Amino acid sequence: MDSKSADTIKLVDELTGAMIGLAKSCGNHQKLPTTTTILVEGLFTTVFNTTDDGLKEMIRRVREEKVRVAPNCSTCLSTCGNTSDFDMKEMLNDDKEIQSLKSLILLGVKGLAAYAYQALLRSYEDEKVNYFFYKALCMISYDLTMEQLLPVALELGEMNYLCMELLNRANTGTDG
Repeated sequence: MDSKSADTIKLVDELTGAMIGLAKSCGNHQKLPTTTTILVEGLFTTVFNTTDDGLKEMIRRVREEKVRVAPNCSTCLSTCGNTSDFDMKEMLNDDKEIQSLKSLILLGVKGLAAYAYQALLRSYEDEKVNYFFYKALCMISYDLTMEQLLPVALELGEMNYLCMELLNRANTGTDG
């Protein structure tokens, strides 16, 4: 396993925080036809990208999408935080159990994105899985209890199963 440089790790955190901001912006604004694709591709990039330039390009694309989703938010003088990038360092302030559960959800969503991205390349997607990406990313940024986060972690298993079925259909060309 190769190790990532400190700069690369910062870029992965910045990209993750930008994707959380994009997911949160869709809570108050209509997502665009391109939004889920960019979100899934961004999650995939955090795991499988090999260059810092690739990460920087994905950060740029995610932020551009957020401006398209919520065009007036970037110029608002009274920021509400609903579209702000999430600072991943904030997770370090969480209780260790909460921090661990949020990390589990985040890693699980990245793994889920690997399957969803491969299906998406074959023009297959599932609305339940897509919705879960937004939900899980938003939950990571909120100040929640174990009781509130645990169902999200459990739902991750269900979403992985749905996504594996989706990828199987995409690979075999069957819809049944």
